[in-house]
Amino acid sequence: MLSRVADSLYWMSRYLERVEHMARVSSVNLSMALEQSPEAASRRWQRVLGGLRSRPPHSEGFHDPAEVAYWLIFNQTNHNSLASCAKGARDNARQVRESISIEMWEHINRLYFRVREAREASEWRENQGEYLSGIIETCHMISGVTDSTLSHGEGWHFIQVGRYSERASSIAALLDVHFAELQKPGLRGKARRDETDTYLDWVALLSSCIAFDAYRKVHTAQLLPERIAEFLVFNPEFPHSVCFAAQELENSLRAIGKITRSHRASRVNNVAHRLRSTLSFSQPSEQVLDTMNSHLRYVLDSCGQIHHAIHQAYIAYPVEQELSP
Repeated sequence: MLSRVADSLYWMSRYLERVEHMARVSSVNLSMALEQSPEAASRRWQRVLGGLRSRPPHSEGFHDPAEVAYWLIFNQTNHNSLASCAKGARDNARQVRESISIEMWEHINRLYFRVREAREASEWRENQGEYLSGIIETCHMISGVTDSTLSHGEGWHFIQVGRYSERASSIAALLDVHFAELQKPGLRGKARRDETDTYLDWVALLSSCIAFDAYRKVHTAQLLPERIAEFLVFNPEFPHSVCFAAQELENSLRAIGKITRSHRASRVNNVAHRLRSTLSFSQPSEQVLDTMNSHLRYVLDSCGQIHHAIHQAYIAYPVEQELSP
């Protein structure tokens, strides 16, 4: 496969995953804003902005949750906004139309135009929740169409790599900001429950990772920080846990290495293997919160290393190195 094709498939998938994540987090927190005091909602939106790695200029000036959500979704100067990511996904898909299915292109194109047209239309102003739900459903449909209409060869595996590397880093960043507050002096244990560790805060975090219902099936409705951390980071069976994403990431990278038979695959495979092994063989304990941020920083660092290793191994490798015996 040409390196430009691999690069476009990889970034197309990352952008689509980012669109779905951004839409879901915005939708959940807009809904929760109706249930909490303005002070609690403001603290939560600051965490949301940090978890989405989108810091607007003068963010302290945002007092209306809908204004924050509009900036996250439609602001064209924000390269991480939903609109920017939808455009990035379409641009990359357009460059590799011969490598994706017609159905994939049609749905990605439809997603792009729906986001672009809603910026000035009444659809966003009149029903924000329904609009964001439609974006999420479209992203899920693209994912299903991709798995159903594309041969599961090298190109499909690059799409998987983009999806799960983005998912692992996005969830880790969201959790890192949220659990970092647990380390602040005076905010541990029962004392913290009177401040930002409210029931709705944990509901919002789980819902932002499509995990509230799945968590309740395992741990009932008792929302304990240590159990939430264990479920979202170390659970190997839940599709939106960091551990699951690391497993799928390693599997697809190994498959690409076998298909390409590239000697450059070893480094990226080794980094992915270390990440997956660390998460799979960690034994979460009641003190899991004491080490949670170190685990999450390790995940974020590893995702960055994997990204650069993929680029060096499959995208921007020296031609002379490939032609040498």
